[in-house]
Amino acid sequence: MALIDRNTYKLSDLIAVNVLLSYDDDVQSWVAHCLELDFVEDGTSRIKAIKHLLSTMSAQLAACLEDGMDFIQLAPSQHWKEWQLASPFILSEDIDASSPHFKMIVHEATY
Repeated sequence: MALIDRNTYKLSDLIAVNVLLSYDDDVQSWVAHCLELDFVEDGTSRIKAIKHLLSTMSAQLAACLEDGMDFIQLAPSQHWKEWQLASPFILSEDIDASSPHFKMIVHEATY
C-alpha cells in the first residue's frame, strides 16, 4: 500500500499524516512520531520536535520520488492505539505554513 502514487503526485499536493506527540522523561525531550512513515524526531519543545520531523519527512519524500521508492512504513499497531487515545494538539499557523507537503494531524499523549 502506498501513501502516494508517484505517477500522479504533484509537489503541490498535501499528504495527510498522523503524528503522535509525547514527552520522554528519560531523555527529557519532546518526541514527534509520524505513524505512516514510522519516523521519530525529538526536540526541546513540542514545536521543535514537529519541525525536526517535518524536515526529515520532506527529505524522505524527495528521495522517494527521485529514486522511485515507496513512501510508507507504518508504525507498529501499539503506536496507532496510543494515537487514538491521545488528545488532539492544534498546530500553530507557523508550523502549517512551513509544511508545504504535509497536513499533520497531531495528538498529544498524556501518560
